Amino acid sequence: MQTRNPEPFTPGGVAPHAALYAMRRDPLTFFTKLAHEGGGDIAPFRLGDHEHDLYLLNHPDLIREVLVTQDRNFTKWFAVDRIKEVLGEGLFVSEGEFHMGQRRLSQPAFHRERIASYADQMTSLALRLRERWQADAIIDVCREMNWLAMMIVASTLFGADVESESESQLA
Repeated sequence: MQTRNPEPFTPGGVAPHAALYAMRRDPLTFFTKLAHEGGGDIAPFRLGDHEHDLYLLNHPDLIREVLVTQDRNFTKWFAVDRIKEVLGEGLFVSEGEFHMGQRRLSQPAFHRERIASYADQMTSLALRLRERWQADAIIDVCREMNWLAMMIVASTLFGADVESESESQLA
């Protein structure tokens, strides 16, 4: 692992407010630049008027340490309270004991054997999506992958056949 850059950094040396806009506009480019220009496996940065540093972790061992080994010692992103207003107190934004309880409830759906049983459904949905694509057409991959993810979740976790409903709306 490399050492971390000791000072908060923003890609291209822009001001934190500009960095917030850049991240919202094109998150992939923002974080790719941060990873390359920020130096090291831990790249501290600032966004907007938030007074605390945020950190981009660029090494799998560090990511595992934060998400698995030391998860109780870390809190989620500072904007999680704002996200809760929209998403509610779901697994994505909850923390502590409440998060652990939710995780335990949802864990059976993500067991190795259960995931393996989803493979045929996932493959079928991916193939149907590919069949919709036309040669030489411009495809919004982000939109298509979001659609595919929603169809997979709906069919594998909830047993819903929302694909035919969404296809009829697209036609």
